[in-house]
Amino acid sequence: MKILVVTNMYPTETRPSHGSFVASQVQSIRDAGHEVDVLFIEGDRSKLEYLKAFGRVRRTCRDTRYDVVHAHYGLSAIPCLVQRKAPLVISYCGSDVFGHTDEHGNTKRASAALAWVQRQAGRFARRVIVKSQEMVGLLPPSVQKMTEVVPNGVSFDRFHPGDRDAARQDLGLDPEVFYVLFPYDPDRPRKNYALLKGAVDQLQAEGRRIEPLVVHGQPPDRLALAMRAADCLALTSFWEGSPNALKEAMASNLPLVATDVGDIRWLVGGAEGCEVTGLAPKEFTAGLRKLHTRGIAPTNGRETIAHLRIDRVADTVIDLYKKAQLIPS
Repeated sequence: MKILVVTNMYPTETRPSHGSFVASQVQSIRDAGHEVDVLFIEGDRSKLEYLKAFGRVRRTCRDTRYDVVHAHYGLSAIPCLVQRKAPLVISYCGSDVFGHTDEHGNTKRASAALAWVQRQAGRFARRVIVKSQEMVGLLPPSVQKMTEVVPNGVSFDRFHPGDRDAARQDLGLDPEVFYVLFPYDPDRPRKNYALLKGAVDQLQAEGRRIEPLVVHGQPPDRLALAMRAADCLALTSFWEGSPNALKEAMASNLPLVATDVGDIRWLVGGAEGCEVTGLAPKEFTAGLRKLHTRGIAPTNGRETIAHLRIDRVADTVIDLYKKAQLIPS
């Protein structure tokens, strides 16, 4: 098959982690023997790029015959509506369904309106992909019928257990400190960094040697190194779809403590050393305290999420492409 991927998230020199999960899926589909072209909409540079994308998509699909057009993120799907030659598949990623939240976890009004518009784009798709069952319920009823839950896959080659001491030496970390990896920008409101900061402050007050390790905006290999160096990962979000960092931590056999959002409880399953808590500070702190008391001990997370190896997820996505081609226009 020949596929056109249209996305507003893709790694660049200045933002090497931006949309790395899209790039990984593109490569996994290429590895499966299919041809993939990428049309990157740099919407963060200027919102005018979305308007320009209408012409870019039209010209690209006029000049090349594609079997499928796959849009990653709702905004990326809207310019794809100008072409009707190839079936459209949309992957919703999270905020395009939920909207953006403020520092208290409340959805911003303008963001909610924009998310509504993006959800309507699904009416024009042949197949829709979401990251969690929770996202399905927010889509229009007619779209839900053609929607499948397909979490992003994780590269087991990049994210894997390794020598913790060597990784700490590479990163210049104290070998005696319990490091809690936070793989997001602390200034992003929905990631709720304040919850982790409060928990760490409480445990430090109890005399525990524990510190947050914030790593964001780094190339995937750098994040993988941090996961081998850390003692656990913390996910404190107000909402998520199917968080990639959590799956990457599990593939690295890194213990974790996470708020009960998105598909996290399903992902974690019965994996050892994986605590799922509510958003209440006392409850989250208790989960982190439990991991600190547990000490240095790996999990069986890698085994638990083996079904989400990136090559297996690629097979599922390719199967969805084939289904999309069978639906009459």
